[in-house]
Amino acid sequence: MDGSASSTSAVRWAAREAMLRKLPLQIVHVMKWPSGPIWSEVLATPDIAADLTRNGEAVLRAAHQVAEEVIGGAVEIRVDDVVAADSIVGVLVDCSRSARMVVVGRRGMGAVSRWLLGSVTSALIRHARSPVVVVHDEDAESLPAAGTAPVVVGLDGSPASENALAFAFDEASWRAAPLVVVHAWGDADGEPLPGSQWERLRVLAEERVAERLAGWGEQYPDVLVHRDVVLDRPAHHLLQQSRTAQLTVVGSRGRGGFKGLLLGSVGKSVVEGAQTPVVVVPPDGSRGPENRMERNRS
Repeated sequence: MDGSASSTSAVRWAAREAMLRKLPLQIVHVMKWPSGPIWSEVLATPDIAADLTRNGEAVLRAAHQVAEEVIGGAVEIRVDDVVAADSIVGVLVDCSRSARMVVVGRRGMGAVSRWLLGSVTSALIRHARSPVVVVHDEDAESLPAAGTAPVVVGLDGSPASENALAFAFDEASWRAAPLVVVHAWGDADGEPLPGSQWERLRVLAEERVAERLAGWGEQYPDVLVHRDVVLDRPAHHLLQQSRTAQLTVVGSRGRGGFKGLLLGSVGKSVVEGAQTPVVVVPPDGSRGPENRMERNRS
């Protein structure tokens, strides 16, 4: 949380998610102080250090108020405020070790706004042990209605996309939302396929997708699944589907165009271009969605 409109949207989204899952919410503000001998001397001045700390506390108070407005009187939700003076990425990665997910805004204030989608978000997604949610500036009137909009997930058959699929099923179940499973094949730089060849490939691809989805229906009988197998660039089609989605889920590594997702063109395009929240699930799926049986016992 840095006080920007984007981070405020992230707090609001995280509060709704915490309330939905009945989980604690931790709000973190990182004070990234300038480094170097001169700045070290300047920041050693007690008054300046105290001012920076008070500013961080004010940011957290505002964030706490936003979260409380969403949570209301839900006593099962605990909001913890944390002010840290350290590396932004380091603090968030540490938080991810015990978090169900880490939620960040797409844009920040000051210097952060220039590189949040670059070094900070890329590094966070590379090293986070939990899924990372990137929330865009929120316009309530333009967002799809949560009760009817689907959860969208990209599937390419890689282990990372399998982790994303597991997370997406769980989110769709919690939200009572349909799930759209996207498998898009295509590359603008490749040779175009004649229609007859694509039709044969499409049938094979749909069979593979159906195989990947086998068994999920038994675990999540409440989730209505739509398979979307198309000849299109993955990023382009995921962005199209995200326009009417309440959430788009991708794995952090995949095959072909999905390899190195958040550092390559596909992931960058999805995270930057989607107007709804995007979840990036780590390769090992650690700290992913809770076990279905565990949830049923709660």
